[in-house]
Amino acid sequence: MDRRKFLGMLGASGALAAVAACTSDHPGTKAAVVTGSDGSLPDPGGARTSIGPRVEIPTTSPPPQTVAKTVIPATISGTNRPPQLIMISFDGSGSTDLMRYWRNVGHETGARFSFFLSGVYFLTKANSKLYRAPGHDAGASAIGFFQPGSTNKIDRDSKTDMYDMLVEWKAAHEEGHEIGTHYNGHFCDGYKQAPVNTWTSDGWRSEIAQFGDLLHNVVANNGLKPIDLGFSMSDIKGGRTPCLEGKLDSALYPVLEELGMRYDSSRDAAEGVWPKKYGKIWSLPLHNIEVVGHNTRNLSMDYNFYYTQSFSKAEQKMMPTKDPAVADEFRQQTYDSYMKYFHNAYNGSRNPMIIGHHFARWNMGAYVDAITQVIRDVSKMPEVHFVTKTTVVDYLESLTPDQLKAFRNQKFSPVPKV
Repeated sequence: MDRRKFLGMLGASGALAAVAACTSDHPGTKAAVVTGSDGSLPDPGGARTSIGPRVEIPTTSPPPQTVAKTVIPATISGTNRPPQLIMISFDGSGSTDLMRYWRNVGHETGARFSFFLSGVYFLTKANSKLYRAPGHDAGASAIGFFQPGSTNKIDRDSKTDMYDMLVEWKAAHEEGHEIGTHYNGHFCDGYKQAPVNTWTSDGWRSEIAQFGDLLHNVVANNGLKPIDLGFSMSDIKGGRTPCLEGKLDSALYPVLEELGMRYDSSRDAAEGVWPKKYGKIWSLPLHNIEVVGHNTRNLSMDYNFYYTQSFSKAEQKMMPTKDPAVADEFRQQTYDSYMKYFHNAYNGSRNPMIIGHHFARWNMGAYVDAITQVIRDVSKMPEVHFVTKTTVVDYLESLTPDQLKAFRNQKFSPVPKV
């Protein structure tokens, strides 16, 4: 199903329209895999590995951690084989407890993430009219404004809660995680007025400028006590559009180039495909991967697993489970699917992997738990780096044209026997 038709079918009034709902029927191509008989990793299509008990989410902020900038060598020492790079990003990133959780995962595993902030989270509802989306009245937003936490049991306009969120963003940046943009009002196709698919370059220019202004003035706009975030608009090098939509080539990318940004992560591609450059902008696409247990493929994103596992064709709406046993099966399927995606890349194309998640606990936290265990398991593997998108762009630009061509064509030494 075309992702734009799907979003239009959902409409903009429900909570589902307030997140990056991304679907695709791109058939994809399976990456070449070196099987276990050649001494590579075991075929993940065999016996399932249980991911164990559910993960408890910490509620306290971890101590600050200073991490040196990651520099990735072009090839593994003594070989012509590229390292396995894995990017995990989070759209929205407006939950204090989940930011603390992912910082803790980073402390434990050494993984570094890209957090794509929505500019409307720099404003409380009381100050919403400081934002005017292209083609909209002041104060309009498809996802509301500042949302402290994810329990919705506290005052949504609390200055204390917003300050706590800024503290987490600051700490994440200092620890080497990347701050990127998910733009602002999240107006997807199907929204009643001026969705991002209708925006011109001028519209995107306005949207990005407002993101920068809202970030720069977050303290003054909301009457908060002073805090130096340690990052500004000049540190924002890319992001992901709402619902993977917008006229990327003709409207958005010229503006990204103009502003000195370096990448976009709003496209999709067949599994095994390496990133491609459009002008000066690197496209870091989500891949269409096999969904274990469902005889289908979807994008390498939590919402897409949620859709595959929980969309009711009869009811024409999402039907999230409240049954822990069903949630555990969804968690296992998602873990198995991501592990197969990893093995295909690690033993085959070595393409940089791109996984997109949200600050959400759909299906009783199944996707939070699944990707956490993937990170814990895979981070122990040799030649693997969980890095930010900007780090991957640095890596890609360090390669010679001949090296990149060879990597795209899988002309490098295979994984040795383990």
